[in-house]
Amino acid sequence: MSKKNKAKFKKQIKAQIQQEMNASLKNTALNITNKEKTLQNESATRKEILSEKNNNLSQIKYDLKKTGVIVGLFALMILGVYFTNQKINILTPAGDWLFKFFHIN
Repeated sequence: MSKKNKAKFKKQIKAQIQQEMNASLKNTALNITNKEKTLQNESATRKEILSEKNNNLSQIKYDLKKTGVIVGLFALMILGVYFTNQKINILTPAGDWLFKFFHIN
């Protein structure tokens, strides 16, 4: 090969390598942007899921508070009946009256 042909050949190889490098850089840039988009979409869906969970948690907290109040009121009623029965002895006659009224033998 002559010197001219070697120089042309080297230039062609350099140009080809440069084109391949540019193409690979573009592909990696596209991959990076695609990954960033998917991460943004995932973070958006995670935020939506968290907001839904927070709404559900507030509803659950409300229900638990309501249930706690009801259980507390039942406990107070039972304690009230117990101490009233200790002083007045009303439960035994009331039970006897219910047995007679409903004819339970």
